[in-house]
Amino acid sequence: MGPPSQCYAWRGHTPASTTSQALPVSAGFRGAVVKRETITARQARAIMALLDGLTQAEAGSRASVSERTIRAWMQVPAFASELARQRGKLLSGTATVLAVGSAQCARDLVRMGTGAIPASAARTSACVAVLSMAAKSVELQDVLLRLDAIENAARERTRTQ
Repeated sequence: MGPPSQCYAWRGHTPASTTSQALPVSAGFRGAVVKRETITARQARAIMALLDGLTQAEAGSRASVSERTIRAWMQVPAFASELARQRGKLLSGTATVLAVGSAQCARDLVRMGTGAIPASAARTSACVAVLSMAAKSVELQDVLLRLDAIENAARERTRTQ
């Protein structure tokens, strides 16, 4: 396995340097920048470990800190914000994969329905699942866009008052 910058880049992670310098992070949710804060290289390693699906204890081990430290970091706004931002990037990549796959699944279902290819229960089930998740992803993106618009309008009203 290569260095973190190579291991995580393919999954959409934006890996942080593994040096001891602090890294800038935009605090806030869904693009609403509140202020600039920093996370350490150890915190960045912990975030990457958590995104890999490791437990807090395992993430602590990877970042050379205790599980208790990981739990404490989860309460730090800059850490929590960066973790949420990185999770969002992963989900965005997943939504893209589902969108691309849904077109193929739709074609396969039509071809199975017309007898052009042999019907398979496993293939049918997988296609239905991909189409369902892709639709939910689109719905979620729509809700998030609407929520962002509402939040931006509320911020604008607050500024003008």
